[in-house]
Amino acid sequence: MVEIRQTIKRVGGSLMIRIPKDLVDELGVQEGDIIYFEPKKKPKNNFGKYPELKGWTKTSPKEFSKYA
Repeated sequence: MVEIRQTIKRVGGSLMIRIPKDLVDELGVQEGDIIYFEPKKKPKNNFGKYPELKGWTKTSPKEFSKYA
């Protein structure tokens, strides 16, 4: 399975993805062919989203866990 990552572009009222030429050559696809793909959205990076949370310390597991 070949994996590529492309940014979606707006063309008129539609959205478009581009297939790189080397992949086109490898797959042997041409204009008008029907292809199947599995879209996956990039996961969000939540780093720094909650600055009010305290940092993790050695005592944190006991402080936040009912099982400690």
